[in-house]
Amino acid sequence: AADSAPSIIGLAESLSNQGKTHDALALLKPFVQRHPDNSDALSALANAYQSDNLPLDALAAYERVLDSHPDDREAWRQRVFIIDHMGAAPRALTLAQHRPELFSAGELDTLTMDAAATYIRWGGLYHPLPAQRFDDTDRAIVLLQDLLTRLTERGENQSAAANRARFDLIVALHDRNRPQQAVDLYETLQAKDLEIPDYVSQAAADAYATLHRPQRARDLYIHILQNNPDDFQARMGLFYNAFDLNRQEQAYTIIDSLAAQQSD
Repeated sequence: AADSAPSIIGLAESLSNQGKTHDALALLKPFVQRHPDNSDALSALANAYQSDNLPLDALAAYERVLDSHPDDREAWRQRVFIIDHMGAAPRALTLAQHRPELFSAGELDTLTMDAAATYIRWGGLYHPLPAQRFDDTDRAIVLLQDLLTRLTERGENQSAAANRARFDLIVALHDRNRPQQAVDLYETLQAKDLEIPDYVSQAAADAYATLHRPQRARDLYIHILQNNPDDFQARMGLFYNAFDLNRQEQAYTIIDSLAAQQSD
């Protein structure tokens, strides 16, 4: 009966909160089948699916909520977060930008950084059209620079979010064949005694190598390998670096070691 809906939904939400998601789903799925337009039940079903680590099912339930209630705040928010966590961060950011009032500044910052990181990864993939080779990398750079401008305007120029944006910007600038800008930003962060992640140091080392500063590149590759002796990229960087420094024997030793490791 319709008047039993609040009780069923309330019980299901209580079960979900207790971690008893299977029991919650067992209650909600047949109820939703009988009452497909009950947005409260659909929202509770979506929440149970999320708790049970079934993001696609949760997303489908939230989409059904939005079909009948396009302005449902929580359905909008959760749809964006699920899409982001599933790896489609640029799409999630685009959706959030349609309804920015539903998100905090920090949430929009995180969505922006997730989208930029995805564009950086896509930019590293092979592209069959040379004219579009850097399109995704350029998108990442624009997103990160705009984010840093917003953070500065909010007085958060030295925040963890700003530093993360700068870290990723170094990688994007290197990928975009702008090594001097990557190195300049890296040295600015170094001067602040920040703990710089290895993936950023790798990009900076490669940028130094591109700028024909092999000794500086070598120091960074060695620093990365001190943290992670098996880092393949850093060891390959050190291999090419040895040639740059006219240390051919050292280069052959490095590549022989890598080859032996790969054959194990």
